[in-house]
Amino acid sequence: MLIPVEAVDGTALIEVVRLTGLPAGRDQPYPGAVVAHWTGSDVAAALTLLSLFRRAGVSST
Repeated sequence: MLIPVEAVDGTALIEVVRLTGLPAGRDQPYPGAVVAHWTGSDVAAALTLLSLFRRAGVSST
Protein backbone atom coordinates (compact mmCIF):
# COMPACT_ATOMS: atom_id res chain seq x y z
CA MET A 1 0.00 0.00 0.00
CA LEU A 2 1.28 3.46 -0.82
CA ILE A 3 0.45 6.26 1.59
CA PRO A 4 1.02 9.92 0.64
CA VAL A 5 3.60 11.79 2.72
CA GLU A 6 0.97 14.36 3.68
CA ALA A 7 -1.13 11.64 5.30
CA VAL A 8 1.83 10.26 7.24
CA ASP A 9 2.77 13.70 8.58
CA GLY A 10 -0.61 13.96 10.31
CA THR A 11 -0.84 10.35 11.44
CA ALA A 12 -0.74 9.70 15.17
CA LEU A 13 -1.59 5.97 15.19
CA ILE A 14 -1.34 3.00 12.85
CA GLU A 15 -2.76 -0.35 13.94
CA VAL A 16 -2.14 -3.69 12.25
CA VAL A 17 -5.17 -5.96 12.50
CA ARG A 18 -5.07 -9.71 11.84
CA LEU A 19 -8.34 -10.29 9.99
CA THR A 20 -10.44 -13.20 11.25
CA GLY A 21 -13.40 -13.06 8.90
CA LEU A 22 -15.58 -10.96 6.68
CA PRO A 23 -17.52 -7.87 7.77
CA ALA A 24 -20.98 -8.45 9.25
CA GLY A 25 -22.45 -6.11 6.65
CA ARG A 26 -21.81 -3.31 4.22
CA ASP A 27 -19.92 -0.39 5.78
CA GLN A 28 -18.91 -2.56 8.75
CA PRO A 29 -15.28 -3.09 9.78
CA TYR A 30 -13.48 -6.37 9.21
CA PRO A 31 -13.27 -8.36 12.48
CA GLY A 32 -9.91 -9.11 14.02
CA ALA A 33 -7.48 -8.36 16.80
CA VAL A 34 -4.84 -5.64 16.83
CA VAL A 35 -1.47 -7.41 16.62
CA ALA A 36 0.81 -4.37 16.38
CA HIS A 37 0.63 -0.61 16.56
CA TRP A 38 2.80 2.44 16.16
CA THR A 39 2.18 5.91 17.56
CA GLY A 40 3.63 9.37 17.14
CA SER A 41 7.10 9.55 15.62
CA ASP A 42 7.30 5.74 15.42
CA VAL A 43 4.75 5.87 12.57
CA ALA A 44 7.27 7.33 10.10
CA ALA A 45 9.92 4.79 11.14
CA ALA A 46 7.48 1.89 10.74
CA LEU A 47 6.39 3.04 7.29
CA THR A 48 10.00 3.47 6.21
CA LEU A 49 10.77 -0.08 7.33
CA LEU A 50 7.72 -1.44 5.49
CA SER A 51 8.75 0.39 2.31
CA LEU A 52 12.21 -1.21 2.51
CA PHE A 53 10.61 -4.66 2.66
CA ARG A 54 8.40 -3.80 -0.30
CA ARG A 55 11.35 -2.58 -2.38
CA ALA A 56 13.28 -5.75 -1.51
CA GLY A 57 10.35 -7.88 -2.70
CA VAL A 58 9.61 -9.33 0.75
CA SER A 59 6.03 -10.51 1.10
CA SER A 60 3.99 -11.65 4.09
CA THR A 61 2.31 -14.37 2.02
